[in-house]
Amino acid sequence: MHKELLLDGYIRDDLCVDLFAKIEREVDVASIRHAGTRIWPLIKLSVYQQAFNPDKPFLVFRRERVQRVRIARDAAAYEAMRNGAGRTDALFFCLLHEYSSTPGGLHENRYVDPLIDAFAGERSFLKFEFEEAGTPGSFPRKTPSVFWQHRESREDIPSAQLEPIENFGPVREAVREAFGMDLDERLFQQQMETVNAYADEFANMLDILRPGAAFLVSYYHMIGMSLIKACRRLGIPSADLQHGAQSMHPFYSPLGLVPEGGWDFYPDFFWVWGENEAENIAGGVLPQGRSAHRPVVGGNLWFDEFDKDDGLGASEEMRALDRAVAGRERVILTALPRVANGVPEYLLEALAASPEGWLWLFRQHPYHKDREGDVRLMLPPGLAEKVESRAANGLPLPALLKRSTNFVTGCSSSLYEALCVGTHSVLTHLRGAFYFKEFLASGMVDIARTAPELIQALSGSPDRSATLASFRPYLNNRGRAKAALDRILLPRAAGPAGERPAPSIRDAAFPAPAMNARPWGGPACVSEAKRNS
Repeated sequence: MHKELLLDGYIRDDLCVDLFAKIEREVDVASIRHAGTRIWPLIKLSVYQQAFNPDKPFLVFRRERVQRVRIARDAAAYEAMRNGAGRTDALFFCLLHEYSSTPGGLHENRYVDPLIDAFAGERSFLKFEFEEAGTPGSFPRKTPSVFWQHRESREDIPSAQLEPIENFGPVREAVREAFGMDLDERLFQQQMETVNAYADEFANMLDILRPGAAFLVSYYHMIGMSLIKACRRLGIPSADLQHGAQSMHPFYSPLGLVPEGGWDFYPDFFWVWGENEAENIAGGVLPQGRSAHRPVVGGNLWFDEFDKDDGLGASEEMRALDRAVAGRERVILTALPRVANGVPEYLLEALAASPEGWLWLFRQHPYHKDREGDVRLMLPPGLAEKVESRAANGLPLPALLKRSTNFVTGCSSSLYEALCVGTHSVLTHLRGAFYFKEFLASGMVDIARTAPELIQALSGSPDRSATLASFRPYLNNRGRAKAALDRILLPRAAGPAGERPAPSIRDAAFPAPAMNARPWGGPACVSEAKRNS
């Protein structure tokens, strides 16, 4: 892989976007097909994953032969689909990492559950997710889910029966020149076997349920693309719910080349939070007046929840944090990068140089904190006293942001939540500058690349009211969310006259407790969802 793709250990999304656009100009990517399916998005996905994770073998074919994949039928999941047949407006396909804990001990999908809460009396919803270790019992859902045991079986395919990939040679050469990566045709033959197996099983269940639309968060993985492929086969609209910054991302903005009729692996709609995101997705090399892959501004109802009481004031952990922050000149919530190899040097320098009246809340990435341990133990002598990490990692983000004067992050999309409550924010990585260029240009956030710059940025007098005024277009989202739902679900809304209103999920025929109580029997969700062969 070309070294210029990385900047301070992070991928340069802007350069990836430019290189993919160059390939799409020079190669007829729409002609790259496997059994009639145009597979450029799958190739693009694997190349991007390899660039994003240079130390992992995303482009290595790890099997002796390409294998046929079959998914065992899960009778309980099919029964749930039959119970919801004909009266489910929206199906939400969820993954475990989309959840966060609530004060009551339940786990809330911050992209999906606010929609269900807001419109349960008007629309019917069904949440659907992979079953994995600990999911039903250890992570009770705020809104119940149907769980799917997706057991795979595999068998080798004789070489003579392999479906070749049409026009693979030109894109292999183009990727080698642009990215310095080698592509193995067998890898994408295997990916298509996996995608087709999951798409077939999704289609079987969707054909029973017949929802008005299927929604998912972060569609750019093989299982997500399988769901979209199944939806296109059945004529069911699909929509991706925005999950973070999108202003420079090869699967969002600009979206890149879209052939006539669209890609089988891209959603029909991109539900975005604001007009800037809609304009970003609509930009790039796109046909004028295209009907495929349209942005829809639906807002983010999770942002509106930040103004409500967090319900944590009476908890001992919250009282301990309130005592720790009392009288502090600055309370600086810091979203750490992966710290397996230590806390970044610039942050250690800023910590050492900060006044005694400053308290730093070090919040580790939720994917890695259990494996990394307490970050305070990684700090040099004398610095740990300036840092609080227990509450910073145990309490919900809204509670922490409301009690912080500043928020520091390299490029985390938690910046949106900080702006929701008017918390002054500082970016510390150029990748964040790409992602949040509109916020930087408007003066809503600052950027600091060194310890002295960070101390200076944090020493100002933040104006919460001014920040909130600038961020107001992203708040008060119920009207936009309703309009977006109505647009995506329009075919269902225009059904036969006299059709009875669809019941909410609380009225569904399947009992809610059973959805959360089923014993586990399936493989790990995230590893399956992200696997590439």
